Amino acid sequence: MVSLYVFVLFSTYLNSLASLSSPARAIFQEIFQDYEKNIRPVMNDSQSTVVTFRIRYIYIRTVNSAEESINLEFDYEMTWTDEFLSWHPSDFGDPVASLAVLQNLIWQPDITLDGLLSTSPLIPYDKLRARIDYDGRVSVSDPQVLTMSCVMKIDLFPFDVQTCTMGFGSWVYDSSEVKLQASNLSAADLGKVVGNKDWTVVSFESVHTDFVDAVGSYSALYFTLILKRNPAYYISVIIIPTFITTTLCLLGTFAPSSDVHREEKAELGLTTLLSLAIILSMVAEDMPKSTTLPLLGYFVMIELLICSTATLISIIMTFFHQRIVNGGIPPPKLCRRSRSNGQKRVHASKCIVSYNARPKRAQAYGKMNNSTSCTPSAA
Repeated sequence: MVSLYVFVLFSTYLNSLASLSSPARAIFQEIFQDYEKNIRPVMNDSQSTVVTFRIRYIYIRTVNSAEESINLEFDYEMTWTDEFLSWHPSDFGDPVASLAVLQNLIWQPDITLDGLLSTSPLIPYDKLRARIDYDGRVSVSDPQVLTMSCVMKIDLFPFDVQTCTMGFGSWVYDSSEVKLQASNLSAADLGKVVGNKDWTVVSFESVHTDFVDAVGSYSALYFTLILKRNPAYYISVIIIPTFITTTLCLLGTFAPSSDVHREEKAELGLTTLLSLAIILSMVAEDMPKSTTLPLLGYFVMIELLICSTATLISIIMTFFHQRIVNGGIPPPKLCRRSRSNGQKRVHASKCIVSYNARPKRAQAYGKMNNSTSCTPSAA
């Protein structure tokens, strides 16, 4: 009799514990009782698993033109149907429409990014969770900071536009097992693709394709990211200063100077060449090592050539001046001819000025001394 009483009390206690158990716990125990995460979650193996890929957020951190790489903060969402993770909410009293479980408990498609150089997860993998709906719909996300390769075309640098392609695909499953598709990109989704102070996002589009190799056919999804460089920094730091420096170099070459300070023209030219060489090295640091020279490189090289020519002329003029003054050597015929022509022009200009300065009354009565006509002196 006592044993029967104890049994009844124990049964009542177990029933009370069962009643206190949450419906979510009961659902979890039921759907994961015989679940195998290493097997693709379909009842019919000939049926493919459709994975919907959606970009949630992209922030362009840095673009390294020299290494042809781009570093960005990236968050995406993948959605598919797991036929073994479904339940009827009405069977568990309090209807539970979804569960949040650890991602390492369920099957996931092995989607990888082509051209990935490095990655750093923002949330540890063992703490990432997946959302499971009652109809078997599974949603996962994996925010991370990654670095990917991007082939750069620098012909128009710093007014260039770069196109980076992000290709996603399964590493093991072929297109008959896993198919990728992109969700429709809305204006709100495009607004979540953000550039930085150096780059502006022009467009962001997705394209689905199947590629075939020696092993089989694979489903792939490509996102095209078009970036436009902001040239304000290069205009204010490189283009304008080099233009001003080259202009000063030219003006300094042809500016008048005394016999004592004639060497300062050459010093100005050499200083300008040194400045242009430093600026050219700054441009080279940002450029990939390729056979083509960017537009800014041509600009600096032309200015370097102009300033070099002006400096060379200044040095030659200084050389001949010192040779004539100190050595007593007559100047070349070209210099003497230029000097003679210059004296004639100066004498003619003085005559014109003196003629225009005569009194108008004398001009009216013709009282001019025609014998005092201006005649250039012999050289």
